[in-house]
Parts: sequence; C-alpha cells; structure tokens
Amino acid sequence: MGKLTDKALRDAKARERAYRLTGAGHYGHGRLICQIAPSGTKTFFFRYRAQGADRMVKIGPYDPAGKPGYFTLKKAADEARRLGERLQSTPDLKEAIELQRHTEQKERRAKLMEAKAANTKSLRALLAVYVAHLRRLRKPSAGDAEGIFARHVVEAYPELADQPAASLDADTFAQILRRLIERGKLRTAGKLRSYVAAA
Repeated sequence: MGKLTDKALRDAKARERAYRLTGAGHYGHGRLICQIAPSGTKTFFFRYRAQGADRMVKIGPYDPAGKPGYFTLKKAADEARRLGERLQSTPDLKEAIELQRHTEQKERRAKLMEAKAANTKSLRALLAVYVAHLRRLRKPSAGDAEGIFARHVVEAYPELADQPAASLDADTFAQILRRLIERGKLRTAGKLRSYVAAA
C-alpha cells in the first residue's frame, strides 16, 4: 500500500494483482483509499471498521479532470470526510447507505408509477378509453366520436387533454362548446357535449 496523493495516482500503473493507495485518516473516522485494478482502473472507496471487520463503501472512479460521474482526489476526499462524519452517528455506514439507496429507489419508483397513473387518468386517456369501448360494442359512432375528440379537444387544447379528467369542471367544457357554437358548429358542439357526458 502506498500513500494517496495526486502524484501517486497519476503514476499508479496496473499490476498483476489489485493494490491500494491509502489516504491519511483518524482512528474511528475511516479513511479514503484508491484501489488500482489489474486493468488499470482506479476506484475510490471509504474504508472503516464496524463490528470488528473492515468495511468499504464505494465512492466512485478516479479521473484527474473530474469529468461527470468521476472523482478527483479532492472531490473523493471531501466525500470521504462527509462519510467519516456520518460514521460517527451510524454504527454500520454501509448498511445505512444501502438502506437509504433502497428507500430512494422505492420513492423514485412510486413517483414514476404516480406519474404513469396520472397519465392514464388524463382527459386524453379517458376519451381514448371511451372510443375503444364504442368500438368493442361495434357502435357506428366510434369513428365520429374519435374524430370530434381529436379535432376539437386533443389537437385544439393539448394542455387540457393532458390534465387529469377528474380535475376538469363543467365551465371548462362550456368554454370549448361556446367556441364551437361561435364558429357556427352547432351540430358538432351537440355531439361533443353528449360524447363527453357519456365518457
């Protein structure tokens, strides 16, 4: 094991077996290490002891320029310092980090599912489901309903079509119908009103 410095990192060459460069650290606070793989890849880890055993938390790969997703020595040292501070209040840091990552993944999945659910409850989705229902029943009005919805709701008001259907009130539809009536499309306005009411 060698000392962890910028020069040592630049000069570190691949060997037959993986080896480590170790940074300075205080007892009980863990330390930064960089593992050099036989391929030459350099990866930073935070090493500490918990329950009588060495543990390592991966920080990330080394790059002297610090390109996105990579760590300079300074950036890795800052992260190791942050982990060292966290270690003081967490008996097993690696377990706590894995639990935090798992919780964050669950939250991201829940938000994604929520967004998907909101999309399926949009006015656009509701109108599409209604047209599909008419087609299943082999109603001749299915094509007419689809055309009216497409021209006078979805294409004319795309922001409105993407909103949750339950959040739209009667005044919103009254404005759409009023604009059709003002343009002399009384029959289309009547059809749209009855199709939306049925949907």
